[in-house]
Amino acid sequence: MRKLLPIVLTACVTLLTVVLPADARRNSRTVRQERQRLERQARQTGRDLEQATALAAKQLRRIERLEADIAITATRERRLRRSVDSATAAARALEDSVARISAKVAHLDSMYRISLVAIRNQRRSASPIAYIFASESFAQAMRRMRYLGQLADWNRQQGRRLASERELLRSSASRLDSMRSRLQIAMAEQQRIGRRLAADRDHSRRLADSLRSQAGALNRVLSRQQAQQRQLDEELDRVLAAEEAERRAAEEAARRAAEEARLREEQQRQQQQQQQTSSPAQNQQNTTPTPTPTTPPPAPDADLTASFAAAEGRLPMPVRGQATIVSNFGRRSHTEYSRVEIQNNGIDIEAPSGAHVLSVFPGTVSMVILMDGFHNVVLLRHGEYLTVYAGLATLDVRKGQRVGAGESLGTLFTEAGENTSRLHFEVRHEKEKLDPRKWLR
Repeated sequence: MRKLLPIVLTACVTLLTVVLPADARRNSRTVRQERQRLERQARQTGRDLEQATALAAKQLRRIERLEADIAITATRERRLRRSVDSATAAARALEDSVARISAKVAHLDSMYRISLVAIRNQRRSASPIAYIFASESFAQAMRRMRYLGQLADWNRQQGRRLASERELLRSSASRLDSMRSRLQIAMAEQQRIGRRLAADRDHSRRLADSLRSQAGALNRVLSRQQAQQRQLDEELDRVLAAEEAERRAAEEAARRAAEEARLREEQQRQQQQQQQTSSPAQNQQNTTPTPTPTTPPPAPDADLTASFAAAEGRLPMPVRGQATIVSNFGRRSHTEYSRVEIQNNGIDIEAPSGAHVLSVFPGTVSMVILMDGFHNVVLLRHGEYLTVYAGLATLDVRKGQRVGAGESLGTLFTEAGENTSRLHFEVRHEKEKLDPRKWLR
């Protein structure tokens, strides 16, 4: 055994030196391949998450668009229902009027017929001339003549009255027929809109149910949107703070320049008082022109501020073509994800793909920046008021440029696979955020 032990130990060492490197090499390749496989899985998972997020964002946009259409259709349906109710009441009142006029015409026609028969019978029994000459006195003959004249006038008046009432009946009946026809059309339109409204609501519920099943993706979309809104808000506040600091610095520089000019003027007066004993020529030679004090830069245009404030409720839509407001101003819980609160500092407007964005009021381009989620953002200053236009793909203006009302600022960005674009629009009084809907007509 003692002789065999060194041989066994030598064999084990030899085996270890041969086997272990091979196993090590094989384990290294396995680990590297596993790491590559995991990296591919991670990239694929990331792509899947992005695709799910993009799909959720599209579905959310469709729901918002559908909800806006539903609100518009519901408003139209309510107005049409009120119109139908009003037309129905008017038709009933006109029917009652036609019935009264018909009864009146029938009564007048009956009375007129009776009077004609009585006159005809009287003429058969005795002629009017014989009736007059049968009078016992001249006064009685005159009374009979007046009676016959009044009877003839009454008969003609009744005939005209009957003809007038018949014409009134004809026109009223014609108006009633026209009103009934319009009422039928309005009721058919109301039913059509009601069916469309029900279909849209059903579609919206189905989209919402589908979206709720993707809670994680929806949460990422809403969180991303809120982060982008906060980033835009912070950037706007930074720009406004920079403008305010620049304005204050300019005002301070102008104040110091004015103070220095005042001091120089005071020194010149003192020198002139000391040199009063000198000759006029020397005084004139030593006198230097008084510098004109520098005035501070003007504050935001007061006239432009006043005119913009007076335009509340009369500003045009900031996009060209058909436009629909799909997201309103303020803080609210999301309609399809109640645990998430949404803060919108403006409104979101859906417009045709690539629509032109228009200035709502004359102003100056105060800022043009590129931001994640909003693409190009344009800030216009109108005195103390500002309007913000976010979501532009191309730009037609630059910083510092003066623009007029209705002038194009650029075109809207369109997401891939979409046939509409969206503009984020804000109205501010310096840093105070205002509801843009109250400013648009």
